[in-house]
Amino acid sequence: MVRIAKFSISLLLTFLLFLFAIIGISGCRKTDVATETPVIEILADSACISTDTSLTMGSKMTFRVKAKGQDVPLTNFVVTYNNGTTNYYLDSGIYCHEMVYELTVTKGVSSFEEWTFFVMNKARITSAVSIRIELDSGAVFGSIEQHNITLGAQGNSTYGNFYSFTSDSVYTLEEAFNNQALIDISYYYHTLYESTLSSPNDNDAPSIFTGSYGINNWTVKNESRYNLTTLTATDFENITNDSLLIASYDVVNAKRKGKNIIPGQVWAFRIASGKLGLIYVEAIESGESGKADFKIKIQE
Repeated sequence: MVRIAKFSISLLLTFLLFLFAIIGISGCRKTDVATETPVIEILADSACISTDTSLTMGSKMTFRVKAKGQDVPLTNFVVTYNNGTTNYYLDSGIYCHEMVYELTVTKGVSSFEEWTFFVMNKARITSAVSIRIELDSGAVFGSIEQHNITLGAQGNSTYGNFYSFTSDSVYTLEEAFNNQALIDISYYYHTLYESTLSSPNDNDAPSIFTGSYGINNWTVKNESRYNLTTLTATDFENITNDSLLIASYDVVNAKRKGKNIIPGQVWAFRIASGKLGLIYVEAIESGESGKADFKIKIQE
């Protein structure tokens, strides 16, 4: 009986020691995970900016950022733009252990721009990296080209709904489907937004342009972004170089569609290639069978 008791006590002590060891290991792992900091860096690349620099207004800026969550998944990615006031360019929920993000924008008129890329992991631990771009005042403004086009809304059988600056052509939905990589601008009528400037990557476009050639079936969906300006028709007509095109585009507030457009407005825009332009709304026939006449000035 004594031997059995001793054996039982010894076995119990061994079991308890083993249990404490497991708990200790688990506790260490949880601590490691909970305090693990995500890593984020701006990648050095010949085609990208990776260090603080100065650029002339209108220069193309491309940043490539890589973030790793180590063993903890990343859950949030934010891009801010500071030119004296901090603005949110992107605030996106994610769920991955590693990501690469590329951003291409144009240097504006501000004396400086500080772009900050911020990542947070599931444990709510954050990391950020920033890059500062000063304005080089030695800018030589570029030349522009002008286009006068008419686009039909989705129910118009006379005028196409899509336009390409590369080919300087208006396309029907079927023609656009066969030239997806060329399409920069689209036009449609929406029950809420009425006359609308858009592009294939607009989230409402698939519900507007449907069928076998519909946007849902496209493999290339270029995105243009728009913001309304306070420029007048006279301002637009007097433009002879790209300085006002650059100054008018609002990188933070530009959206994937120009809503409720009306004659007399001037909209700034940026197409997928990075070119900036201005659109003057000359005339509109409202409705799904309507059309819109535009004058456009864009960087060459």
